[in-house]
Amino acid sequence: MKPVELFHLGPPKTATTWLYQCLKEHPQIITSSRDAIHYFDIHYELGNEWYDEHFSKSETQSDQCIRFDPTYSYICCPKSIDRIAKYNPNAKLIYCLRNPVERAFSHYWHIKKKIGSDRIQFSDILTHYNNYATWMEHGLLAPGMRAIKNSFSKDNVHIILYENLKKKPEEVWKSVLSFAGIDQNFRPSMLDKKVNVAGAKTKLATRLSNKGLRLTLGEEKIMKLSKSSSFIRFLSGKSEYLQGMDKDLEKMLYTLVENDIQEMEEISAYDLSHWRKN
Repeated sequence: MKPVELFHLGPPKTATTWLYQCLKEHPQIITSSRDAIHYFDIHYELGNEWYDEHFSKSETQSDQCIRFDPTYSYICCPKSIDRIAKYNPNAKLIYCLRNPVERAFSHYWHIKKKIGSDRIQFSDILTHYNNYATWMEHGLLAPGMRAIKNSFSKDNVHIILYENLKKKPEEVWKSVLSFAGIDQNFRPSMLDKKVNVAGAKTKLATRLSNKGLRLTLGEEKIMKLSKSSSFIRFLSGKSEYLQGMDKDLEKMLYTLVENDIQEMEEISAYDLSHWRKN
């Protein structure tokens, strides 16, 4: 089999699952049954044969189709980038830049929603290293970006800004298709849908209340009103999530990530000044 040509490197909570679901529908893409293979960061010793088994190919798919690996953690592991470069030096790489503090808070809620536990709190991020490593370090991309810059041509790398994806998903989607070199007119059913949305686990009544609120006010207005209205936050069922993190903790976290943001700006040539908090 020809090597995998297209990768989405992550990091977690940067619409990796959304892109996987969209590309999975594209007739020119062959991908895995799961949105994370973890070959180049965890299972590398199992070899290329094991890797190939994750990509199914029907009789109707031609050899012109592109194989796509969407593993969300490759950019968090610079060793993965070296391994991908050795495996396919002409591979095309996509990764997404997201404000690392906001991403950390989203990652915390993603895990909390999964386990449904009050035992973990975002306030522990600086006192428990496992929490810091999971929630914060996954969003510090400068080491992975350096590895990409050292191993791949600029033309083989496509960077997405998370805030652009949220505002203009169709525009970002078409830029991905153009980069991959496949039909840009294909519109997936998942394009305008949200997946893996952060927030606490909620009961049925709360979910219905939240849905009614979204239909009445719209997502954008809810976010604006929730900053000043505890009642809106209560109706949404995401009171603590919408209230946000403690301001003193937030300030400390932005101090910690300043150097990484600066390096991301230098490597990507994007202005990320809007990420900084004064």
